Amino acid sequence: MSFFSALEDFMQRSLSALPTLWEKLQFVGDLREDGTVYRHWGLEQKFGEQAARAAIAEAHNGLFNEVVSTRLAELWLAADQAAHRERLEVAEYLRKMRDSETALPLDAQGVAPEHFAFVVTNLCRVAHSRSTPNRQAA
Repeated sequence: MSFFSALEDFMQRSLSALPTLWEKLQFVGDLREDGTVYRHWGLEQKFGEQAARAAIAEAHNGLFNEVVSTRLAELWLAADQAAHRERLEVAEYLRKMRDSETALPLDAQGVAPEHFAFVVTNLCRVAHSRSTPNRQAA
């Protein structure tokens, strides 16, 4: 007997293990088989395919909405941490997230994908400006 709904189970048992919003978003996107159907074996075994897919879709939408409503400074710190764990430069990590087709939910409810692209593009600009050495006028 489960005390959690499929969504609560997914949030508590799968997503809570990931430290940053970016890593959670990437993980959920990576659960899309062929880019069209969410698949999570354990969740499907416990709650059935439809409930598991609906829970993951809801979590994906929630994470996507959280990204576009989080302060840029917080997103920057989370991207820096995630990039460090993947042994990437922050700019490279952010470009990877921006260009990922699976970062966007299948049905982005309430948030335009362009808003997400705008946020990530601006974070990429910050990363680029931080990696460019300051040049002083002679």
